[in-house]
Amino acid sequence: MTATLISRQDAESEIAALTAAECKVSVMEERAFVANDEESTEDKWLPLGSISLKPAPQSDTESADEKHQRALLASAGAFEWSLPSASDANKALESLLGNENEREVHRALDSIAAIGVRAGLVNPTFDPDAIEGMPFRRTATVVSDTSGVLQGGLDFIVRHLPKARIKVPAIVQMEVRNFSHRFFKIRRDTKRDTKGAKKKQRATRQLMEHLASQGAERALLRLELQDDVEIERTYLLGDPLRSAF
Repeated sequence: MTATLISRQDAESEIAALTAAECKVSVMEERAFVANDEESTEDKWLPLGSISLKPAPQSDTESADEKHQRALLASAGAFEWSLPSASDANKALESLLGNENEREVHRALDSIAAIGVRAGLVNPTFDPDAIEGMPFRRTATVVSDTSGVLQGGLDFIVRHLPKARIKVPAIVQMEVRNFSHRFFKIRRDTKRDTKGAKKKQRATRQLMEHLASQGAERALLRLELQDDVEIERTYLLGDPLRSAF
């Protein structure tokens, strides 16, 4: 099925239709996941479980617009995400990357898990005292760091602290640019490593750079869609360190 989404309301109704039944979640990095077998792309997806939508109970007054009503029931309802075990996910990712280094594979899996936090499917882990001290009724100023951008903390602040004033330091933007530069440098490099060990390291590194660069870039771009949040980005000069302090 092909759908053109032109507004958030359209997206909600289409997503509600797609998740009428259990929806399987899988992700793929088309270069890193086919590093061992470049001629075939079959079954090169990393399974991340399944999501089932639980709409709100049907109201007595039905809307004339079926799509609109479906979107309302979906947004007022809940969802359940059934995840694979950590060991199964590690083994699946290890097989896709061809990398037997448990530490590197685990780091890559942690970065993939951060996608769910940035998307709002999972809430980030905060210290209880930090949650208690968050001012939900008055303006707060949040200075983001690179980890907050990558691990979903910035997205959580935008969703749940609409009165927050967010500052993005120049050093964060510089690091994100460096992530993107390294990712595209690896991706555009036509010289493929022939040795097995280097090939596995390359695949894992490319996946890590993809997750860091594109995830951070999109997190910063999503700030532009939030009208209720005041954003201040430090002017990025030729020497970013000059404007970092």
